[in-house]
Amino acid sequence: MTNQVKQQGKMNVVGCGGGGTNVVSRLEKLTEINDPVFSKITTAYIDTSRSNEDRIPRSKLNLIEARDGSGQKRTENSSEIMDSIPSIAHSLPPADVTIASEEHPSELQSQP
Repeated sequence: MTNQVKQQGKMNVVGCGGGGTNVVSRLEKLTEINDPVFSKITTAYIDTSRSNEDRIPRSKLNLIEARDGSGQKRTENSSEIMDSIPSIAHSLPPADVTIASEEHPSELQSQP
């Protein structure tokens, strides 16, 4: 078996809303890894609230100004957030894959 030098893959991950921000913010420390075994990760965030600003780099937060959070009502601003995903994704560097992380669908369905 020969060792081949593998080009590092690239992955964009967008945290959507509070739940998506919680998930993606855990990846922030992995964005600095420069090892072909791991994909180069670029993160971005879309939110309607500033409540998570202390946990994520401000330069990566795309705030939807017309809204002021959802107050734990997961579906309240979901359409505005979902509508903004394509433009945020296109603003990121080219990647092999782009993932948008949001609240789990079962949580969305269980909200009154």
